[in-house]
Amino acid sequence: MKEEAMVVLAEYNNTMQAEMAKVMLESNGIEVSMRNEYMANTIPTGVMPVQLVVCESDFEQAKALLVAR
Repeated sequence: MKEEAMVVLAEYNNTMQAEMAKVMLESNGIEVSMRNEYMANTIPTGVMPVQLVVCESDFEQAKALLVAR
């Protein structure tokens, strides 16, 4: 079974903003992962943002949901 590629959907300067977007996407049935959430809290703002990643097949729907938010 081939795994689907994960792509970066959005970047946030703090974990709280990323978590709010993640919850909204998950409530709409989109599987979301966060990257760098721990580093973003220890390194100065903007140096290593929190990234939300989604499956490539969910990217367009997830992007539309974030824009509509």
